[in-house]
Amino acid sequence: MKSRVITIFLILVMLLAVPTINANEDGIINKSVNGCTCHGGGEGNAEVVIDLPEEYSPGQTYSLDITVTSGGFTSGGFNLATSAGSLSTNDPNTRIQSGQAVHSNANTNSWSVNWMAPPQGSGTVTFTLAGLASDGNGQKTNDGWATLSLEVLELDSAPEITNVQILPLNPTSSDTLELNYDYDDDRNQPDVSSIAWFRNGEIEFQGNALTEGIMEINYSNTERGDVWSVQIMPNDGTNSGEIIAEE
Repeated sequence: MKSRVITIFLILVMLLAVPTINANEDGIINKSVNGCTCHGGGEGNAEVVIDLPEEYSPGQTYSLDITVTSGGFTSGGFNLATSAGSLSTNDPNTRIQSGQAVHSNANTNSWSVNWMAPPQGSGTVTFTLAGLASDGNGQKTNDGWATLSLEVLELDSAPEITNVQILPLNPTSSDTLELNYDYDDDRNQPDVSSIAWFRNGEIEFQGNALTEGIMEINYSNTERGDVWSVQIMPNDGTNSGEIIAEE
């Protein structure tokens, strides 16, 4: 009988020593797409919120706040991954592993992450996020989780125009003048740059890159001794750049 009592006592001690399990205390990477499938509450039983910018400026660092809610639950976890840029954190409840952000403390339902945007020309960036809200009962049942996939566009900067030339370089009165330049837009939007031709300092023709005939001056409009120049304002239909002049 004495031996049986001791056995029961040891079993009780072992049961009491089992730690309470909410979310994995250190977080798990590679869960941002498929979510927390090991928890039985089911997908959609939680709300995940992250305050991403609508557009990003290349190289700028953004502070991202993440919150997971489900009923009155106040504990949980998350996993955030991004297709470009780099993640870091100053939040003691968050850590970075293999380029992804995860919680390091499951006894809260909000975390903070820093994201440094990628360099210019990187285009649209995709963020995938899984969040878990735990009821804190020490089991993996009745918890709620959800996933998000969001895209952030690169800030639409003004187009650039380079290598502007009026050809031929040494024209005669019988030569047609042709305007050549290189146009670059980070979103590949069409060239609608404003173009103005000047003869002897006075404006002669103007339009945009789509205006018929604006890229050349027919020799019939020129005379010996004329000084022709051109001004171009880069434009992609949304943003304008600085005026470029060429003689």
